Amino acid sequence: MQWYYQDETEGQTPFDENYIAALCSDKRIKPTTLVWNDTLSGWMPAAEAFPEAYPGAALPPSGIKTIQNQATAPKSNSLAEAESKNQLTLEPVKIKNQEVRELVRDIASYFAANRFWMNFFGILMILAGVIQALTLVGLLIAWLPIWSGVLLLKASHAAMVAEKTGMVETLESSVCRIALFFKINGIFALVVTLIYIAIAVWAFLFDGLALLSGLNGLPLPDAPFEMPAAQ
Repeated sequence: MQWYYQDETEGQTPFDENYIAALCSDKRIKPTTLVWNDTLSGWMPAAEAFPEAYPGAALPPSGIKTIQNQATAPKSNSLAEAESKNQLTLEPVKIKNQEVRELVRDIASYFAANRFWMNFFGILMILAGVIQALTLVGLLIAWLPIWSGVLLLKASHAAMVAEKTGMVETLESSVCRIALFFKINGIFALVVTLIYIAIAVWAFLFDGLALLSGLNGLPLPDAPFEMPAAQ
């Protein structure tokens, strides 16, 4: 069944009720988030529409009624009603949304197919950061692998949710985290490379100066060296 929920900007975002658990875990739909479908007369909190997804969630009745009265349900998909009001029907919107969701699922499937390696590498980076933090010098840079590992784990989870729900926002979250991961590690690799280059240049110049100083300090012989005569 096609459902809608009101996001933070009060936009009406479609979702599939079969993926309500994934949307809950990703905190896209909270217990107080308003949801609606064409069988309801008005909006209602998600915890009331899907009580099994929010066990123990309590909502104040007075607040619910006020929010419901302020919200308006999506347009009816009745063609006659839409034409009488000179408005677009909801059916093309549904088709467009469905196409977008399918595209999002297709793109997210590439990331989701490699979730094991994303999680594996993310955990390794976190462990590496923890090990580095055991030393005083490593403590200064331990945050970098830990942060990178957390980014990969969150990107992996968002890709899984995007594959199941087809939500554009979740796919964007996954892609942004992956991009940030490469940006952070790219900057770090660039800094390390520059440090190595600076050390190599300094070592070359230092050894060259030391060699020149040694050559200049050697005594020069007054005459060519001659072999002693045989007795």
